[in-house]
Amino acid sequence: MVIKPVFGAAGEGIIFPKSDEEVHEYPFAMGPVNLEEFLELDRAPDGVILSPAVHYMEGKPTGVLVDQIMVGTG
Repeated sequence: MVIKPVFGAAGEGIIFPKSDEEVHEYPFAMGPVNLEEFLELDRAPDGVILSPAVHYMEGKPTGVLVDQIMVGTG
C-alpha cells in the first residue's frame, strides 16, 4: 500500500506503510490522501524500471499499452 497526499508535490508526504499501525498513525499533515496498491514493476535487463502506461490522444486512449522507462520519478 502507498499513502499519497492529494495535494502533495515532488513526493512530499508519501509513505509505504509496512503495518496497519503505520496507516492509523499517519498524521494527514497535508490534508486528504489517496490509498494506492504498490505494484512491483518489471525491469529491463539493465535494471531500469519499465512502467506500464496507456497513451491518450485528444482525451481518448489510443488502445495501446506501452512500457515507459522510468528514471527516478520522471
